[in-house]
Amino acid sequence: MKIDPKIKQSLRNFLKKKLEEEREMIFVISPYKLEKDDLKLLEERFLFLKDRKIKNVVDPNLLGGVIIKKGTEVIDLSLNSKLQSLKKILYGNDR
Repeated sequence: MKIDPKIKQSLRNFLKKKLEEEREMIFVISPYKLEKDDLKLLEERFLFLKDRKIKNVVDPNLLGGVIIKKGTEVIDLSLNSKLQSLKKILYGNDR
């Protein structure tokens, strides 16, 4: 089956645009859906969030805090990561 080149090019352009949008999107992962006020506080604290497209992803496995992801960069402000750090300090890297 042959696909019309115009449709093929249109699909390529659409997918390219969607991938670029996905790369530019910032994901804020939290244990519950954040309100606009919560997101505003994050924007004040992290200036790179200002005027960016932010998607709040709910992960009920988080105990508290947030994880901010932009591309391959991750800022982990979750309670889970703080507890892991404390565990390493108390017990060493063995456990």
